Order: sequence, then structure tokens, then C-alpha cells
Amino acid sequence: MDLGVLRGVLFGAVAGFAILVGANEFLVPVKMTPVAPVQAPSTPEPTTPPVMPESEPTPAPVKEAETEAPMLEPEAPAPLEEAPLVELDVIEPEVEERIIEGTPSAPTDVETGTLGEKVGSFTERDDSRVSTRLPSISNAAPANAPEHVVTSNKVSALSAHSVRFTDAPRGPVMSLILVDIAELNPRDKTISNLPFPVTFAVDALSEKAEGRVGAYRRQGLEVLAMIGLPEGASPQDAAVTLDRVAEIVPNTIGFLDVLTASFQSSRQVAAQVIATAQSTGRAVVTFPHGLNSLEQEATRANAPAALVLRDIDGEGQDVATIKRFIENAALQAGSGKTVVLLGRSKPETIQALAEWSLGNRAASVTIVPLSYLLTRNAK
Repeated sequence: MDLGVLRGVLFGAVAGFAILVGANEFLVPVKMTPVAPVQAPSTPEPTTPPVMPESEPTPAPVKEAETEAPMLEPEAPAPLEEAPLVELDVIEPEVEERIIEGTPSAPTDVETGTLGEKVGSFTERDDSRVSTRLPSISNAAPANAPEHVVTSNKVSALSAHSVRFTDAPRGPVMSLILVDIAELNPRDKTISNLPFPVTFAVDALSEKAEGRVGAYRRQGLEVLAMIGLPEGASPQDAAVTLDRVAEIVPNTIGFLDVLTASFQSSRQVAAQVIATAQSTGRAVVTFPHGLNSLEQEATRANAPAALVLRDIDGEGQDVATIKRFIENAALQAGSGKTVVLLGRSKPETIQALAEWSLGNRAASVTIVPLSYLLTRNAK
């Protein structure tokens, strides 16, 4: 038993040694494997990359701040945008002042032709005459002037081309204007047989304006030049237009406005119309509009001007209606009001005037030439 035990011990020792040797071979790779984990402390390296992205976003707010900074810059110019508005407010009155101050400088505008374009249909006429000078009255008669034209620096056009009226009415007076619509010839007997003087108005833009005016004047009748100012006309436009009309039909006593009262589009235009009419020696007749600034300007300047009280046949009224309108006008003349009636030169109106003159009311009022009515009011 002892020998067997000894052998077993020896065998176990040898086997254990052999096992240890074999184990060493296997342990080498085992020791190599931990070397990699030993350097695992560098594992912070994988952790550092996540730290870097965190540091990168930190500048992101800085970039947002930088982007926000320019957002504030547009707000700074905001007050600068208000400055031009203030400048525009200052410029507007300057433009108005130039218009007012430029009214006397109409001749310069005539020469440049700037205002001629604004006049519109006036310069588009085939027979329009563009002038670079203001009309003037001289001692020498112009070439080819009609024999009835009086040129003198002492006699106004209103006096030179008016009908001679020597009567001295004691009661109320009123005047009649008939617009020439080419239905009756100036030499028509119905016109010459009227028992009272009538003033005729000729459209200054018509092709035969000068011929029609001359025909009426040769019949001993006084004539107004009818003209309207274009919409939005300035005082300079008014001055140029009226000056040219005075050149086209020089033997007229004044200017008759159109029904829209273009002479009263503004107080500045009304004042210029009166000033130009006075410079050409003519009267002005317009229609009621607003505060009637033209009438006020005429009163201030002591200039001959009047408002049309009623259009007696503008809507195709019959003879009876026209007579009734004249009757009512005669009543107003009796109350001391200045009465100027407007009609058309057509058979129905002439007939109504002739029939009214035979009535009782006609004896209570005197129909006088417009020139007499205007000059009496101007005194």
C-alpha cells in the first residue's frame, strides 16, 4: 500500500507539473488579452468626442447672437424713413407758392409752350393761333384789322366794342345773352326786329368764330367770347387762354364762361381771370358756383363782371316756359338784384322774347345791353 501511494503521489506531481506547463501556454494569450483592456483607461477618448460636439454647440448661440445683431440694424433706419416724409410736407407749400407767384409770369410760359399743352382742346384746333406775346392795345391799327375794331391805349375793349346806349333807365334793368348756335344768321330779321338790345356770345373755339363775331358787329350788336378752361387749369393756364382768345376775336366786350363755371374752379383762378380780363380791357360773365369767388374778386378789383341768373332754354323749354322765366327774372330785377339771363339764338327763344316784350311786365323793367349793365355796376 505504501508503494502504491508513493507512486500515486509521484504520478500526481508529474501530472501536476505537466498541467502547469500546459497552463502556461494557455495563459500567454490570456495575459495578452488583458493588455488591451489595460490601455482601456484611454476609454476617455471615446468620451472626449461627445464632449467636443458639446463645445461646438456652445458657439452656436454666439452665431445666433450674431444673426440677431443684424436684425436690429433695420430698426435703426426706421426713424430715417420718417425724415423724407417731413421734407415732402415742406415741399408742398413751396409748390403752391410757386403757382401763386408764377401768375404774373404767364408770358414766359407762353414762350416755352408748356401751358399751351395743358390748355388741351384750345391748342388742338386746326385754326388755333399760337402766340408768343400777350395781346396789347396800341395806337397803330394792326394789319388786316376789321374796320369796326378800335385800337387805342385809352379805350378799353369793353367800351370800344359795346353798343351805344344813350337812354337813362329810371327803373330796374336786366340784360339778355344769346349764345350763337348757328341756327340763325346774324342778319336774320327776327334778330333785328327785337325791340330791345341783346348781347350775343360766340364760341371762341369754333372754326368760324372770327367771321361770326364780325357779322354780329356789323349789325350793331355786341359780342362776348365764350370759352371754358380745362379741368385742373392753373392761374397761368387761365391767363394764357384768355389772352389767346382776345387775339382770336379781338372785337369782343368780354369773356363768357361755360355752364360748369370753369372760371371759378379756385379762388386763385378766379383772381387771375379778373386780372387778365382787366389787362385786356374786357368784362367777365360766369355762372354761380360755390361762394362765387369770381364775383368777390371782381368787387375787390372794381372790375366789370356778372353772374348768370338763369338759363332760360337750356333744357329745351317751350315758348310759354321761357316767357315765365323772363317774368320771374323781371320781378327779381325790380327788387334791386343784378339780373343777367342766358339763352340760345334759336327761333323759339326769339319768339318768346318778342311775345314777352308785348306784355305788361315788360313795361316795368328795361332790358339794356350787357355792357351798360356791367359798367354801371362797376362804377
